[in-house]
Amino acid sequence: MADPFDDYALSLTPWMYLRLDETSGTSAVDASGNSQTGTYVNTPTLNQPPISFYRDWETDRKSTRLN
Repeated sequence: MADPFDDYALSLTPWMYLRLDETSGTSAVDASGNSQTGTYVNTPTLNQPPISFYRDWETDRKSTRLN
């Protein structure tokens, strides 16, 4: 079943989209298709709501969307 937030976030063509739904390990998989894998450090709580980063290359703006 498709997630409406995932659909919306990916429609913005983010530079990086981390779902942060990993249940173990040290890597946060980038769902944007841009291979921007994140790395967990210290002792984070895993399997959390998603975060995405969008960069408008024409105006060099950066925005962050937190759920």
